[in-house]
Amino acid sequence: MNNKGGGIVDRRDHDRCQELYVKYRQFMYWYVKKHFPDLPEEDIRDILQEVWTSLLNAIDKLYDKGDEGQFAWLIRVTQTKVIDYYRSRRRTEELGEKIGLALREQQEVGSVQDIVIARMIAMELVEGLTEEEKKEQQILRREYVDAFKRNLRGQLNNISIKEKDGSITNLGEKYGQKKGN
Repeated sequence: MNNKGGGIVDRRDHDRCQELYVKYRQFMYWYVKKHFPDLPEEDIRDILQEVWTSLLNAIDKLYDKGDEGQFAWLIRVTQTKVIDYYRSRRRTEELGEKIGLALREQQEVGSVQDIVIARMIAMELVEGLTEEEKKEQQILRREYVDAFKRNLRGQLNNISIKEKDGSITNLGEKYGQKKGN
């Protein structure tokens, strides 16, 4: 078949995969649900999608193995995909813990801008943001820009210039309260 690159699937291979899919799909679903009850429904579907993709890629070697060989292969691949899922979730949780620690450290010693930047970076590290997370990211970016502007205004408001005649002009007092600043 040679579908490694996701190219065109031979009609015969498609039909063989369809046959095995129909034959084993319910069993595989209940197998995962029974042996891994903590998996969310959505993740079970994702894992099984990966199993069926693997089936498509291995159909030439697998089809002639008979029912026992096909069944054993599907169980083995499913277990591997579930293990990969747990490893990925553990890495994500570890990343979340590291990000949380970094945020706590920033809150203890950092400025508002540092905290907002840390939160933005943390959100960008996690792929596949939900709509709610995307909205939160937009809010954080707005907060960052506003905090940056306030900081800049605060610095500019504290600048004084020595005039040619020797007098001191406080730019914050002179320009700080105007609109657009």
